[in-house]
Amino acid sequence: MPSAEYMRAYRARRKANGGKRLTAIAETPAVVDNWLKNPPRPRKPAAALARWAKANLKVPPGHANAGKALVLPRYAVEFLEDALAPGIREAGCFVGRKNAKSAAIAVFILGHLADNGPLRRQGWRCGVASVNREKAGELWQQCEDIATASGLAGITFGKVPRVVRSDWGRVDFLSADKTAGHASGFDICVADELGLFPERGRALVSGLLSSTSARDGRLFAISIVGDSPLSRELIERREDPAVIVHLHQAPPDCALDDPAAWKASNPTLGTVKSRAYMEDMARRARDNPNTASEFRGHDLNQPVSPSRTPIVDLDHWSVCAAYEQPPRAGKLYVGIDLGGSRSLTAAAFYWPETGRLEAYGACGAVPSLAERGEADGIGERYVRMAERGELRAMGGRTTPVQGFLAWIVELLAGERPELVLADRYRQEEAQDALSLAGIIWPHEWRGSGAGPHGFADVRAFQKAIYDKRLRPGFNLFLESAVAESVIEPDKNDNPVLEKRKQNSRIDALSAAILAVGAGERLAYRPARRVAHIPLQAA
Repeated sequence: MPSAEYMRAYRARRKANGGKRLTAIAETPAVVDNWLKNPPRPRKPAAALARWAKANLKVPPGHANAGKALVLPRYAVEFLEDALAPGIREAGCFVGRKNAKSAAIAVFILGHLADNGPLRRQGWRCGVASVNREKAGELWQQCEDIATASGLAGITFGKVPRVVRSDWGRVDFLSADKTAGHASGFDICVADELGLFPERGRALVSGLLSSTSARDGRLFAISIVGDSPLSRELIERREDPAVIVHLHQAPPDCALDDPAAWKASNPTLGTVKSRAYMEDMARRARDNPNTASEFRGHDLNQPVSPSRTPIVDLDHWSVCAAYEQPPRAGKLYVGIDLGGSRSLTAAAFYWPETGRLEAYGACGAVPSLAERGEADGIGERYVRMAERGELRAMGGRTTPVQGFLAWIVELLAGERPELVLADRYRQEEAQDALSLAGIIWPHEWRGSGAGPHGFADVRAFQKAIYDKRLRPGFNLFLESAVAESVIEPDKNDNPVLEKRKQNSRIDALSAAILAVGAGERLAYRPARRVAHIPLQAA
């Protein structure tokens, strides 16, 4: 009489065969043994995984639903179904924090390793890497917690090195090193929190993808979007037939307290993720601009770094930009930031009497604006700036400063600045350029960056925004610089302006800080003596 195991296998095989009786040769012990070792892939693997999880797995202690059946979120099942489709090489699921994405991947792993897992197949291999080893360890811990709570037998968890094993396969949790995975062969690689990977993580991700080549495998990325170039590039490649991307993200211009935006970025809102939490965190971010980036990055899944703070929260910037620009009136202050071969040269005009702020820039004509935008990771943004009249390409590989200043004079249409400010770091170059251009304007060399002048000007700019005095209108050149900025407090908590990443361009903001800082500082004070640049002898 056939064994119970044989009959279970026979019934399952017959069901997979559409209910038809199997031929005698299909019932031989050798065929059954092979089937037991390598059961057929379910027609809908993610749906089969979800049914198995609900029937066999429990929510581990420490969660609100501890002890209850583990139900995979619908968005995770939909992602896995698409990610496991034939022909897919790379798959990305980008969603706000605490939406059970790590739990879904843990279930996916256990579904391959458990004796009754619907995706089990002998010799299956998986590699997991994250932004650091500790982060990857969280997913390892998630696997162990679920397996323990569910009483899954036959799965072992090694700590040194971190690995999960069973008779069906093995999962290695790799170090965040560029060589990780190179010597391995994986069916699936998981890049956990890809949106937090720095540029140097590119070699790690390339190594993971390469490690799937011998098994014709695929790479999964699960993450918030973050500000990593790697997550952005994967999202931009979503039209590639070998790439699938599921993006759950709030609109870029949404209000912090918009429930529709919360739901767009958090598909488990109200079930896994608390709605009350979102209400509290949105109010906190609105009242404290320094926490807004964290909320936008973690909870609204927008392309910002949760750990970095721009000079002003984009919500406050958008409010000021939405006002119609007032006329040019009163005293005029001009900030100038001279750029090099790769950076931009910028000028900003500020009229404190009305709050009007304008910004313009120039760069070398080689490479083209489109090529420059591609190299800086901002796509067609420079082209759009040029179409709006905010940016000009001139000269060759470097910006001709005299040509730029001539354009600035033209833009001012006869207005004479009360004061021109430039970074004293390039004082000699700026003075020569102004002199050669025949421009006689009152000027001041100002220290920017980490120093008393820089701290004061940054604070003045921030205060003008938060008090809603600034009226920049929609200036893409300036808005882009604000978005690419980062404030890094020094040891005394003074604000130091930095770039978000190496190829960020914040020249427009640097010029605007000089102009606004001077305007806020001097506009209503008595006139003071300033130096003048003499005209060159003819």
